[in-house]
Amino acid sequence: MTRLFLKIQILTLIYLSGCSSFDNTSELWEGVSDNTLRVIISEYIPYHESNSNDIKMPVRERLDQRGSLLIASYIVMNLDKSKSSYETDMLFNNLMDEAIKHGEIVSIDCTENNYCRATGEYNISEIQKKLESIK
Repeated sequence: MTRLFLKIQILTLIYLSGCSSFDNTSELWEGVSDNTLRVIISEYIPYHESNSNDIKMPVRERLDQRGSLLIASYIVMNLDKSKSSYETDMLFNNLMDEAIKHGEIVSIDCTENNYCRATGEYNISEIQKKLESIK
């Protein structure tokens, strides 16, 4: 019985030591924090290296697509179905369009094979305020 208890303690220590070395400040997270939605894409995006501005437009389009999907999901999860109506749908569509329009590309990192990882951030404070006022 003592050996079993000792094995459990050793396994727990190994597990906890692995968790303690995990970097919690990683920038590779996606989701909502305070009033910011962070979006990450990682995919093949063809572009010409001679003009690095070529990459910004397709990256922005893909970030905006993902951001729109995540904002719509956020609204659906936080809006009571009984409060849903044509007017609220239109209101949230307009707020979502504004948030997407003012989003920022935080980083773009592409390999020589045109495989890119990019991060974008969107301010969703107006959406959060409206969701709170509707509750």
